[in-house]
Parts: sequence; C-alpha cells; structure tokens
Amino acid sequence: MDVSDPEYEFTGNEDIINVTDVKERIRRLKPWHVEDTTARDLGSFASERGATGFIGDRAHLVAVVDTDELDELNALQQLLRDLGDISDDSYLVHDDYLAEYAEGDSELPADSPLSPYVNWEKVADDNYRGNYASVTFLGETYWVVAR
Repeated sequence: MDVSDPEYEFTGNEDIINVTDVKERIRRLKPWHVEDTTARDLGSFASERGATGFIGDRAHLVAVVDTDELDELNALQQLLRDLGDISDDSYLVHDDYLAEYAEGDSELPADSPLSPYVNWEKVADDNYRGNYASVTFLGETYWVVAR
C-alpha cells in the first residue's frame, strides 16, 4: 500500500491498516482545489478556508471540492478521533481477516502437524475479539492492536 499515491484511497476492505498510514494519508489529502475560468488547477488545499484564503479578492478564481477526497478525509479524521491517544506503531485488523491474523501471530510453526487441527476462528474469538477493542471504519469492524 502506497498512501502517497494520489490514486490510492482507503476503502474499509483493507486486511490491516497501520495508524502511520492513516496519518500520512490525512496529510496528503487536499480535497479543495482552486481553479481559474479555464478550469486550470492552481493549487490544492486541505480545507475550504485555505482555498478561499488563496483566492482572496480574485473573482476569476473559484474553489472546487473533490467530494470523494473530502469524504475519505472526514472518515480518516473520524477514525483517529475514535482511536483516541494511540501510538503510531499501532494497527487495525479487519474482522474478516482476524482468524488468518491469529494464525500468523501464533507461536505454532506453520508446518506443525497440529496446525491443520487448530480452529483459528475460535482462537480469534478467544484471544482477540475477547481482549481487543474494536472500531468501525467505513462500516467495517476492525480490531485495534495497540503498541
């Protein structure tokens, strides 16, 4: 995942979301654009206030919002508010991926003859869902692995 790629966006379907990636994406999102009468993009801003401040009294300029970027920015900011004071090396594990995460996180070697007999969904329930906080992001449940 390259959150610096302008084409990238968080969808709520990621298996794992790193808090540092969320913060970096917020820094990079600039949904407000200033255009002239020919629709030439003259600058991008994180807020409407920044865009209108740039325009000032130049009537030939207009602020335009990319609603998809604005929605993503709002969702990511809400996610950070929901997480509260959390360290940058923390991450979120999607509920649908939790059993696979539990298997990879276990101390049982993958080539162990016992591995096929482990109920990883039960391990996820007992050791993660029962002990970790959850957060909803874009309608999906994630489990917070705080470091």
